[in-house]
Amino acid sequence: MEEIDAKERRLYLRVPMPLEMEVFLLSDSGKTKRNITSQQCQGRDISKGGVSFFANIQYQPDELLRLRISFNPHDLSQKNSSAKLLKVMGKVMWCRKSEEENRFVTGVEFLNIYEDDFHYLREYVKSYPTS
Repeated sequence: MEEIDAKERRLYLRVPMPLEMEVFLLSDSGKTKRNITSQQCQGRDISKGGVSFFANIQYQPDELLRLRISFNPHDLSQKNSSAKLLKVMGKVMWCRKSEEENRFVTGVEFLNIYEDDFHYLREYVKSYPTS
């Protein structure tokens, strides 16, 4: 697994990622009683160092999450390309109320990532249309 260097993280380009993802809560901060351990969430944006997403529950900073992000190729010319499933551990860095009622925006830092997943993510971000 490739460790993410904290200094480098701020340099990563973020791209929109309106994809569905599944979020599993691994460690509860104890500040909120929850009976939900996993939920489907809507991606907001992603970089090589982390992801932000919309959720129905509020996560607390430092909580640990397991993320399953399903990528569909954004290049429609790749008709036969299969979707990539990225599985990664992350730590909640921030969470705030969304402009949409009853939703939260959560920012997660990737803690570690398999080398082939990191390569895929790097290529995905690099090839994302900028105009």
